[in-house]
Amino acid sequence: MNWITRGNDASVIQYAITTVAGIAGAPNVGVGVGAGYFPVADMRSVLPGDAADAMLGWSYKGTIFGAAYGGRVSLTGSIGMTGNPLHPRKISWVTGGGSVGFGTPGVGVYGGTSYSFPSFGHSNTTFTP
Repeated sequence: MNWITRGNDASVIQYAITTVAGIAGAPNVGVGVGAGYFPVADMRSVLPGDAADAMLGWSYKGTIFGAAYGGRVSLTGSIGMTGNPLHPRKISWVTGGGSVGFGTPGVGVYGGTSYSFPSFGHSNTTFTP
């Protein structure tokens, strides 16, 4: 779920998106929370639908985590792009977050890429990756 709090797409109702991601490594379980930044000078200048649609598309993610005694803490950051993953057109959002949960002992770093699309409903503008 993504919640837009400023600009023309701001709402108390969150936007539901589904993300397909590629990662490698041992399975871990956690619950996370994060916040994002839409890189424009004034959110009021963004046309209705554009901020919501910018959450859709490719993102590149990096995570650093530490785990001990069955617990895990992770810090995550991602950069979202419009366009395809090899030829991005522009940065559309930047996010950061953290999570806690279960994991294997040790410290690690991993990265990956993901693609987000609407879980249901439709977007206001057409997005072609």
